Amino acid sequence: MSKKISIRPNLPTDITQGNLTDIERFQNTTLRPILKLQHDLLLAVTKSYFHIKKDVFYSLEKLDQAKYITEQIVGDKNIRTELIGMIIGMMTTEEYSFYTIHSSELKRRIKTMTLERLLSGIEDV
Repeated sequence: MSKKISIRPNLPTDITQGNLTDIERFQNTTLRPILKLQHDLLLAVTKSYFHIKKDVFYSLEKLDQAKYITEQIVGDKNIRTELIGMIIGMMTTEEYSFYTIHSSELKRRIKTMTLERLLSGIEDV
């Protein structure tokens, strides 16, 4: 087992249940554990990004904060690329090979899953 895989949290997933596509299996066995492992760093990078953006985020109401996070992650290529890079950096060479073949779909999934994590941890941002 690779060192990168050994430090990832074990998440309860049944990859044999149903007819999962290869991409869904990759999401459950690779992306979800990496996102959980990188959770604190994702929040820290997002906080730093908001500070650079003059802390506008912190003057907003909770509902507007959620909208702001979504707008920034979807609209700002720089922060999106940085967050996706944090996930890719925790992949093994084999996982990265799979990622490159399916990068469009997997980038979309990473963006969506990262956004969900940030929105669920909005009070920590």
